[in-house]
Amino acid sequence: MTNVAIARILFRTGEMLEVLGQAYNAFPYYRIAEMIEGLAEDVVCIYRDGKLADLPGMNMKLADKIEELIKTGKMGQHEELFSSMPGWLIDVLDIPCMDAKKVAIIWQSLNIGSINELERAAKRYELQKLPGFDAKVEINLLRGINLTLASRAGKILLGIALPLARRIAYSLLEMPEVERAEWSGSIRRGKEIVGDIDLLVETDTPTLVIKEFLRRFPPLKIIEQTEKAKNRITVLNRQGIKVELSGLSSHEFIPLLHFTTGAKTYISNLNEHANDHGLVIKENGLYRKETDKRFLCETEEEIYDILGLQYIPPELREGNDEIAMAKENAIPSLISMNDLKGDLHVHSSWSDGAASIEEIAQWAKGKGYKYIGICDHFRTQMSKRKGIHLEDVKHYIEHIRHLNERDYDFKILAGLELEIQRDGELVIPDNMLALFDFVVGAVHSGFEDGVEAVTNRLIRGCNHPLIDIIAHPGSRIIGQRDVFVDMEKLFKAAAVTHTVLEINSYIARVDLPDTYIRQAKSYGIRFAINTDAHIIDELSMLEYGVFTARRGWLETRNVINTSDYEELCHTWKRNRRRE
Repeated sequence: MTNVAIARILFRTGEMLEVLGQAYNAFPYYRIAEMIEGLAEDVVCIYRDGKLADLPGMNMKLADKIEELIKTGKMGQHEELFSSMPGWLIDVLDIPCMDAKKVAIIWQSLNIGSINELERAAKRYELQKLPGFDAKVEINLLRGINLTLASRAGKILLGIALPLARRIAYSLLEMPEVERAEWSGSIRRGKEIVGDIDLLVETDTPTLVIKEFLRRFPPLKIIEQTEKAKNRITVLNRQGIKVELSGLSSHEFIPLLHFTTGAKTYISNLNEHANDHGLVIKENGLYRKETDKRFLCETEEEIYDILGLQYIPPELREGNDEIAMAKENAIPSLISMNDLKGDLHVHSSWSDGAASIEEIAQWAKGKGYKYIGICDHFRTQMSKRKGIHLEDVKHYIEHIRHLNERDYDFKILAGLELEIQRDGELVIPDNMLALFDFVVGAVHSGFEDGVEAVTNRLIRGCNHPLIDIIAHPGSRIIGQRDVFVDMEKLFKAAAVTHTVLEINSYIARVDLPDTYIRQAKSYGIRFAINTDAHIIDELSMLEYGVFTARRGWLETRNVINTSDYEELCHTWKRNRRRE
């Protein structure tokens, strides 16, 4: 067993003891787990040398448990605690914002029997009443539950895999021996659900780089490293994600990056095109079939030039019609992060967000945005959701107007997210809606009524003259609910009413999915790429919406929040001239 695997079991044992009210007994496990994880020497070798008891902080009881782990791969105490504890508590322990102390408070304070009941309690704001909990912890917990359910469904979200890939790549780039490092595969294509992490590293010293990788990112398990593939290693990390690292020479890097980025169907289709031109694509390069001569390409663009094709961006390399479009030079100039001038769906502490409007605006301005759309929930007297009451509307809007008077170079838009009721009504008078800069319509409940009912509610929203955007229009939550709307009916309604559809960037939603985006684009529909952020950290998720927009073939002109502020204001239904 690796040091990390042993440390993980010891640490989890401590966590379970603390959740069950035995914090005093848990601390020795935490200390020894931290010490073992930081050891440069393999703890199995230390045990075989008979020096386990010499490690700092070690006692005979813990030494016996580590010996049991090394000999059997299991630890009786850990197995007993694991089998006696409710499984949903283990899931909650794996949520990043939670620790054993918080889970123990939940377990001891609330009458909860499942992760779904915990989610309902958080949505009723019951957790904020507990010691050590506040709005930010509650929001993070709700988001973490979404990610846990997605993971349980066998999904590795791009928003989990990409930050890890970046962290590894950027860490290795600090080494003078590393020239380039890049992730490939489905992550580079920007798919919202990915497989493994494939990392390519250009270096003359692959053995050294692999050794440093293992030191900086100690794995749970080494899956494969053979003499045949001595420049490649595959490991399982602590989150259960498989990471494959390949050390490559300079002339190997670009060919393998290209070959491993495209989906299998795409590479097969591209090879058919290559064969028609007397060429063949292999892992190590592009060859002329007759002479077996390899082209030394320093960029992917050179590969496509030789193939006689327009360059195909990584996000489009799925094996659909992109090669045919490239033959006709018909690949559009896709939208990029730099094109976006703001985010139009952000929640503040006026409803169920954790940050103030001032804090959100400060972050957005620091990122170079020109505007930010605060889009808090409206709350009826009967609603349990935090939000703006009817009597708060004028004060809310005046507050935003006052903030705008301080800064003429950055604008805060006063928006509102509004539930489209089961009967299609909005429970707020039109004269009050008209006070907002824009209004977002959404459906968050009533899915038991069926797809047709949910679709009709969204269409009613499109038909309302003061609803400008439909939020998360597919009602999708990855791992919990697939697209739950008749999208073609919605697209037709949105096209007729000039209603903007949101591309929700939150990593457990990514809604609309790319295939629907391209379909909606064909109707002439415009989009808003938003985060639906409830905490400051989530504002950085906008890039996942951009990835999906690129996969849906969107250009700058298709997305309203690429517009300047003045042009954006003319987008809203209330300001648009009717022909």
